[in-house]
Amino acid sequence: MAANQLVVTMREVRAFAGRSHVAAADAMGGAEGEVSRLDGRTDPKVATIQRHVKALGGEVEVVARHGDRPMRLHIA
Repeated sequence: MAANQLVVTMREVRAFAGRSHVAAADAMGGAEGEVSRLDGRTDPKVATIQRHVKALGGEVEVVARHGDRPMRLHIA
């Protein structure tokens, strides 16, 4: 797996939230096709992930690790 690929796909995030394509699109204020494209991507931007997860009722945390030292990064 490449370093920039997601371990969990956006499809799995949507399924975990119990949302269909249509429900996720409605929550995001977008089209069902946009959700389908996100489901298949392995390299979306952090802002896209954040918008998608927030629309599904969740939140995104980004943690950088240097050895055994984690550092939580703020996403504006």
